[in-house]
Amino acid sequence: MQLKKSVRKEEFNTFVSEHIGTIVEENDMDKKRVEILKKSYALEAHPEGGWFSESYTSADKKGDRPLAGSIYFLLTEDDISHFHQIDCEEIWYHHEGCAVKITVIADGKIEELLLGRDIENGEKAMVVIPKGAIFAAETLDKDSYCFMSCATAPQFTYDGFRLVRKNEIRDICGKHAQSILYLAYED
Repeated sequence: MQLKKSVRKEEFNTFVSEHIGTIVEENDMDKKRVEILKKSYALEAHPEGGWFSESYTSADKKGDRPLAGSIYFLLTEDDISHFHQIDCEEIWYHHEGCAVKITVIADGKIEELLLGRDIENGEKAMVVIPKGAIFAAETLDKDSYCFMSCATAPQFTYDGFRLVRKNEIRDICGKHAQSILYLAYED
C-alpha cells in the first residue's frame, strides 16, 4: 500500500501493523535460527563473549601444537567478542546472518574490518587478523546474529590467549580509546 497525502486512520494502522508484524516475525525467525545453530553445532559460551565449538584440529604438528585449528563462532544481538589477543593468525569466514565489525589494534593503529556479504558496502566474506593484534567483534544489527568460522594457524591455545581490559586499551590508544572502550571488559 502506498501512503497518500491524506491517509485515513484505518489505512495507516493497517499499513503499520503489517510492517511491524513482518519485523516481529523476522526477529522470531532469527531467535529460532540461533537456537538451531547452538544445538546443531553444540555451541558453548566463550570466555571472550559469543558462542563457539571446535570444528577442526590439524593432525600435523610442530612440536606439540597442531599446525591449524578452526571453530564455529556465533554472535547474537548484543554479544561482544571482547578485546583479546592471541599468539597466532586468525582467519574469520562469514556463513550467515548480519555483518560483524571487527575492531583491530595493531602497530599503534585502530582499524575496523567488516565481515559480511554486502561487498558493495565494504564487507568481506573473509578477514585476517594478524598474530599478536588486539581485537574485538560485534554484530552490526543488534536485532540479529552472525554465524561464522574462525581458523587459526597454528591452532589456538588458551596458553596463547589473553583478555585485554579497559585500562590497557586506554594506555595503547590514548585519546582514541573512548569510542571503543565498551568492547573491553572492566579493569
